[in-house]
Amino acid sequence: MVDLDTDPTAELQALEGELASLHVIPHAPVLVTAGEQPPPVQPALVVGTKLDLPAAPDGAELLQFDLADRLPVLRTSAVSGAGLDELRRSIVQALDIVRVYAKPPGRPPDLSRPFVLRRGSTVADLADLIHHELRQRLQYAVRCPPGAAPLRVGHQYRVADRDVIELHVG
Repeated sequence: MVDLDTDPTAELQALEGELASLHVIPHAPVLVTAGEQPPPVQPALVVGTKLDLPAAPDGAELLQFDLADRLPVLRTSAVSGAGLDELRRSIVQALDIVRVYAKPPGRPPDLSRPFVLRRGSTVADLADLIHHELRQRLQYAVRCPPGAAPLRVGHQYRVADRDVIELHVG
């Protein structure tokens, strides 16, 4: 995170120096399709803060020029909320995770507490994350898409971000 209202390039250099001392070299997030192995890099985003202040647009332009497309820059403001939705989406995408909501049979899902799994995980992985014994006792699962009829899915169904899954055990 760098302050767009001050000298963002100096802050970026200091941040990169700190990361280098920890042997962390940030790279732009790499999108990986299902079945591929992600490259061994540390995905990073540069978050420019205080977008609502007067000097921020100039600071953002300097930062973008300094980075020269090495890393994505997200411009945000905690005061106005600008850019925060994009920041949330970018973090989930960079971490290559999906958020899945478990729905107990006959009850509504708790949409405030997702289970977090690696992209490419299955219903069986979700059951295992909830409880190891649940995976062994799992008979089937039901995917509950919003505004559509529930759909029965198998153990190997690859869960997608924001899926609502109802697990049935025997």
